[in-house]
Amino acid sequence: MKLPGYIPFLIIAVILAVAIPGEALCQQAASPVAESISRRIGDYQPEKAYVHLDRPTYMVGETLWFKMWVTDENLVPADLSRIGYLEVIGSENQAVIQAKVALENGRGSGAVPIPTDLPSGNYLLRGYTAWMKNFSDDHFFETTLCLINPFSPLPAPAPDKAAGPSAPDLQFFPEGGSALPGIENKIAFKAQGPDGKGVNFTGKLIDQEGHAAVAFKPLVHGIGHFLFNPEKGRTYQAEITDEKGDRYTFPFDVIRQEGYAVRLTENDGELKIDVSSGGLNAAGRLLHLLHYNGSKSTAFQSPTEGGKARFSLPKSKLKPGVNVLVVFDHDLKPVAERLYFHISGAGASAAASANKAVFNKREKISLSFSTAHLSDTLEASVSVFLTDSLPQATQPDIDVHLLLTSELRGVVENPGYYFAGKNAAGEALDNLMLTHGWRRYKTEQLPGRELNPEYLPEINGHIITGKVTSADMSLPLGFRPVFAAAPSIKIEPWVGMSDDKGRFIMEARDFKGARELVFQTNYRMDSTCRISVDSPFAPVGNPASKLIPLVLESGMQNDILKRSINMQTVNSYFPQKPAAPPVDSIPFYGKPDFRYYLDDYTRFPTMEEILSEYVPAVNIRLRKGRYYTRVIETGVHTQLFTEEPLLLMDGIPVFDTDRIIHFDPLKVQRTDVVNRMYYLGPLAFPGIVSYSTYTHDLAGFEVDPRALILAYDGTLAQRDFYAPAYDKALKNSRRLPDLRNLMYWSPSVSIVPGKETVLDFYTSDQPGSYKIVVQGLSANGVPVSAASQFRVAD
Repeated sequence: MKLPGYIPFLIIAVILAVAIPGEALCQQAASPVAESISRRIGDYQPEKAYVHLDRPTYMVGETLWFKMWVTDENLVPADLSRIGYLEVIGSENQAVIQAKVALENGRGSGAVPIPTDLPSGNYLLRGYTAWMKNFSDDHFFETTLCLINPFSPLPAPAPDKAAGPSAPDLQFFPEGGSALPGIENKIAFKAQGPDGKGVNFTGKLIDQEGHAAVAFKPLVHGIGHFLFNPEKGRTYQAEITDEKGDRYTFPFDVIRQEGYAVRLTENDGELKIDVSSGGLNAAGRLLHLLHYNGSKSTAFQSPTEGGKARFSLPKSKLKPGVNVLVVFDHDLKPVAERLYFHISGAGASAAASANKAVFNKREKISLSFSTAHLSDTLEASVSVFLTDSLPQATQPDIDVHLLLTSELRGVVENPGYYFAGKNAAGEALDNLMLTHGWRRYKTEQLPGRELNPEYLPEINGHIITGKVTSADMSLPLGFRPVFAAAPSIKIEPWVGMSDDKGRFIMEARDFKGARELVFQTNYRMDSTCRISVDSPFAPVGNPASKLIPLVLESGMQNDILKRSINMQTVNSYFPQKPAAPPVDSIPFYGKPDFRYYLDDYTRFPTMEEILSEYVPAVNIRLRKGRYYTRVIETGVHTQLFTEEPLLLMDGIPVFDTDRIIHFDPLKVQRTDVVNRMYYLGPLAFPGIVSYSTYTHDLAGFEVDPRALILAYDGTLAQRDFYAPAYDKALKNSRRLPDLRNLMYWSPSVSIVPGKETVLDFYTSDQPGSYKIVVQGLSANGVPVSAASQFRVAD
């Protein structure tokens, strides 16, 4: 079951909280019931993700560098998930790039090559964690990036639509969700054109007799509000005229004879929430208000008097960003919702500047960073990239995303506008809250039962899931062991056990790079099992509906050609190589009880003779034409285990001793023996016998044909961004062309308040205007961003 969003978890808290004396949930900390509520809210805290890309526009064949942050509800870097997911999705709703990112303290970075066969176009990049898949994908991080393929024809311009006006889409949003007759209601509205952009217009409401009741027009991006007191028994429609003079009529059907209307007003110290009931016998009955603020959520209750109730909420209880207020009736059904945006204190900020405005080619640049109103260290990612005539998709800043767009459903047009100067926390921002906040809860969504998330958080490493069935996939097979491993110098199989529905889970810790995984069951127990493995990525859905077609004009040809030459030159002279990871060859069982290097002995022609003569801890038996392995346990008493041990060849489990006996012994380097009971996950083994080849890649050993062999990617290998330093004696540096468009990238720069932070690097041979972008998050959960520019002279 997919969970529809954040709030249903908190409805449980409200239902229980009203049974507890007092107004605020946080005042009941000593109560066992309150403690249970607090634990439940904490257990289901959603995460937020943000991804900083090194630039918004790429040539196919280039490398996409990125930094990912994952935070909790309070924007503090989260340590719940250790794996993040990154996808690039095309216009046909197909993922063209997928990657897993190792996270440490809510931070991770990586680099992925862009395939050269992708067509030019706008693509959607999204980032999330496995835990976030339990909630609506509206809360995934999403941004648009532009890919250009210079080796294919430019995309044809979109055909002109048939002559005639295109009707905009006009929607009305009463504050709280319902408009009632006889009282003054605040009605927000949003008008969008076919391109998803806001439409400017003038409009009015007209009653059934043709009389104008109220006039209205948007403030910005087609969004605005008006106050309206509808007369009981009258009907209305909206009439608007756009900037071209075209006139349209829309129904105004948000008036309800029964329901609850909300009005929020504010002063310097508190919010006042007035709730009015219409057409309901609610006299004296309790209404409940939940202020959702993560683990510090607060619940209030108030009786109605004259069909009205009032709640007061001190602003000191508000969190920075979007605050959710939900009203419940006396039956504890959600009946209204209001979002409110709050910015507390002086806004934190960061600044980045180069030591001068214009540089020569291959000249040293010093970037200086500073912060304001920050009390702790800012960890930031920094990119410096070329800007030219090619399309530049707008990338959301980290503060705009974490504080605003991550909390809202739907697409917000130009979200950075709402954080610019006087727009912050102003009328336009409140209009945005009104048009994106009402979820229209359904009674059946109230959770009256224990919630079981479908996706577990990956707290230690990547989780692989799948199913064990009969050969024809018609019958799930429960309580079957499942093994997964890849041939490697590091011997580390992963194990799981299927449940009564055939589902299995295994945790693949420290799984890095692309490998071919071998999935098997214990074929000694059941030789007819079939294994299927789930994709760890979220269903794609229909993200292409959010993409605007890419328009490349003929005047961009020169810049496209220049970028293409630059890309090929950089790939030839400055290839980005993966950083060499430390080699860890310690097997999962640690130091074996016995280790035999076969080169220390005279080589026999068969594995049977070698094991019989040189490996006394292992007993090989021939029975009815088949070989069997037993481990001799030594201790107080020497005895022979009666069951087969775990047999491994380069880390791959083997369930047939005959395969070992008939393998070429000249390819085997060593044999490890663990001659005691060994517990691996849910399984126990009477010893382990592990064989390693010289090449650690099975060396031609044939895997059981019933096994599932699957290309499966672990987390991205780390890469170091390379940029030449021309103050050093670089061999042939004068003869090497340096045509880097991405001049600098660092996923981790520490900016300490009160201390000067300076980064030095060198310009390339590519003249033009360059943009500096800084995205950062402090340890206390304060997101800040900065941008500036400089030029490289021709």
